[in-house]
Amino acid sequence: MGRADACDGEGVGALGRGLFIGVLFLLLAACSGPDYGNPDLVPRKATFAAPKYSDAEGVWRRARLAIPVRGTTGSLITTNDPNLKFYNLSGTNPGVRWPVVMIYGGCQAFPSEATIKGLAEQGFVVLQLDSRHRLTRPLKCDPNKLLHGRAAEDMRDRQATLNYALKALEGRSWADQNNIFIIGMAEAAPAVAYLYGARVKGRVLAEWDCGGGQAISGLRDADKLASFAVTSAYVPALEGGCSRYFDQNPQSRKLTLPMLYPRDILAEPIVFTQMLQFFDQQMFR
Repeated sequence: MGRADACDGEGVGALGRGLFIGVLFLLLAACSGPDYGNPDLVPRKATFAAPKYSDAEGVWRRARLAIPVRGTTGSLITTNDPNLKFYNLSGTNPGVRWPVVMIYGGCQAFPSEATIKGLAEQGFVVLQLDSRHRLTRPLKCDPNKLLHGRAAEDMRDRQATLNYALKALEGRSWADQNNIFIIGMAEAAPAVAYLYGARVKGRVLAEWDCGGGQAISGLRDADKLASFAVTSAYVPALEGGCSRYFDQNPQSRKLTLPMLYPRDILAEPIVFTQMLQFFDQQMFR
């Protein structure tokens, strides 16, 4: 019995020494690290290819697209992919052309999903442009400046984005080029108000008073292009807001709400209803 105990003790001791030596060897190997003398093992910094397109094209490529689905009361929201099987998704024949509503959001003012889907379910294809997708030169949207200051600062870049999107839309076979409407929200509204030379049926200016400095105030082609303007207490319509230019066009109309609507003024039932009436008025006159 004593011999067996002694042998068992010696075996356990040898096993313990063997495990210790093995662990020590592994630790030394790990601490030595890879052989950086081998150029194939030298760590490299990650590099990412810069986009091969402009900021305006980037916003267009990443636009949200809401599609009406024929035969249902629903809609489908996806991205603006040029390879999208549009007619398969909409359940229509390739010859069908859809009226289009293009919405350009501001620094903090964006259309809600309810607005986008609601318009699509009324038979419009909706494109939402979002300048947060600018990768090379983001918009400033300086929070220390007031609405007019932010709008003026980024006016030129927003105009370039809008003009690019309208030109690119000409290549979409499903778009009814005779029935295109544009909505500008807050800081993006001046780019819509000053739209030049585009074939659009009408424009909507949300939370904008057509004021500010010389570069952003006013309304281009007020006598030729009908406009629908809606403001809330967020943007007091001083001196009548954009409506001061509406005398030149009997098709233009305004709506002023007394309360604040910080999320999406377009989703308010009275605004949405009157906006649809404005679209119908322009399409069927």
